[in-house]
Amino acid sequence: MHTETVCSMHLEPPVRASVTGKSVLARETSAKNSPKLGILRKDQQVELLELLRTQSGTVRARTDKGWVSAT
Repeated sequence: MHTETVCSMHLEPPVRASVTGKSVLARETSAKNSPKLGILRKDQQVELLELLRTQSGTVRARTDKGWVSAT
């Protein structure tokens, strides 16, 4: 499945963020059915590389650990 992107923004590193939820699933691409890369744990630090908003309004973030849903 291909993610329909409405808006995309590349970020100039270093833009750091941390996981605020209990855990977050990281994926290979922005598509929610793409292969899983692993779990990011609460308070884990990541580097944000790109943000995009899908047609459904979901914000996805590409990190140095993979793609995650963002809020």
